[in-house]
Amino acid sequence: MASYRNTMRFMWKDSYKALRIFLAVLLLVDIGLLVFQVNWPHLVDNHSNNFYSSNYGAIGIFTLVTGLLTATVTFPLMLSLGSTRKNYIAGALSYGVISSAGLALFQTLVAHGGTALLELWGKLSESAPTPFLTLWYTQFTIYLLIFLLFTLLGTIFYRYGTVPGLITIAGFLFILFFTANAPGGTDYTDKDVSSWGFLLAAHYLLALCVLVAALLWLIIRKAAVRTY
Repeated sequence: MASYRNTMRFMWKDSYKALRIFLAVLLLVDIGLLVFQVNWPHLVDNHSNNFYSSNYGAIGIFTLVTGLLTATVTFPLMLSLGSTRKNYIAGALSYGVISSAGLALFQTLVAHGGTALLELWGKLSESAPTPFLTLWYTQFTIYLLIFLLFTLLGTIFYRYGTVPGLITIAGFLFILFFTANAPGGTDYTDKDVSSWGFLLAAHYLLALCVLVAALLWLIIRKAAVRTY
């Protein structure tokens, strides 16, 4: 237990500063967009209920990079400091869950808080905001899956080399292309998140997270620790 706590402490210490700076910059951008939406709406190319939508992509990219670094930098460093593979994977999964939940909460608060402020200042939304818990849950599953997938990708590059890693990237792109071009795959709007069908999709994403985590452990448990 002490080794697990040390692993978690190290991971948070390693990423806390970057996470804090990222969220501060994101919040400042959101405040700026809010001010422009209220005072100069013609300069903001967003509907009044969707001014925060750019956050989704930014948080996704941040989570992606975090996953890659967790696999390629944190893993060898932790094992060189005496952590076991079991403690590493437990720490990485815990970090992924906690950080994804926190980022989803941040985005949900921004979405609901921003919409409430706009309505307070007379800028009525075109649709009702997605229910708080529904928006948080769907964002949580998406960010966690991104973190796990790119931790898996980094682990494949780390253990098997460039060619298997590139094949994995090609597989990710194929799945993304297939999903985006499936019937209804690109037709979701922020309002659709509250529908039962999309909420059910979040349940499937959570189940997929469990499968990816299991695959990650199967690869990690026999990965050699390189010192070069």
